[in-house]
Amino acid sequence: MTCKVWLHSSPEGISRSTTYDMLFSSFYLPVILIVFQNYGSIIGEELQYCPFYNNRGTSPQPFLKNCTWYADNACCQQIEIDYAFASVKPPQGASLECQRQLNYLMCYICDPLQYKFYRKEYLTVCSEFCDNLYNACKDATLKGSVIGQLYTNGEEFCKSRRFVVRKRDEQGCFYYSPNSLTSIGSQARCQYGLTLLMILLSTVKSIWY
Repeated sequence: MTCKVWLHSSPEGISRSTTYDMLFSSFYLPVILIVFQNYGSIIGEELQYCPFYNNRGTSPQPFLKNCTWYADNACCQQIEIDYAFASVKPPQGASLECQRQLNYLMCYICDPLQYKFYRKEYLTVCSEFCDNLYNACKDATLKGSVIGQLYTNGEEFCKSRRFVVRKRDEQGCFYYSPNSLTSIGSQARCQYGLTLLMILLSTVKSIWY
């Protein structure tokens, strides 16, 4: 936001509007911006927690080597990613795209919104993501059989992995695509912060006008 201040040549020429602009620029604007920033953090702390990790809060993880799209606000730490990924192997004959989709899936442990889709030790996955995973991995082999012959669609495949499956538009399920906006929590914080900013601006204006 840019605040324009027009100064007159003499003290007598300074209007009430100009006085407001000066005070707003020198004092109120910095205060409002600080509150705006901190309020966004508070909203994040209140709304986001990590049930996979005993309900601890989220935090920035700038040094993630994997799942880096969650670096600004993550449930996981790099050592936890190393441990989790070491225990999971792709199916035999997995294509690069299959391995990529499996990587996306495993990164649910880092998603700051996991409290919405990981409950009572069950992972809920969006059916659309299941379809992406299935289509990428259906030619690979699982326990001696081709995945595409064992299961006819993504939902069947995910349920065989003991995932709960629901439609993405129903919310409350994990979904990731590099072409999608995933940081819903950040968007929500921004929206709340912008709302607060507008309220504060209106309040300050009502005091001086």
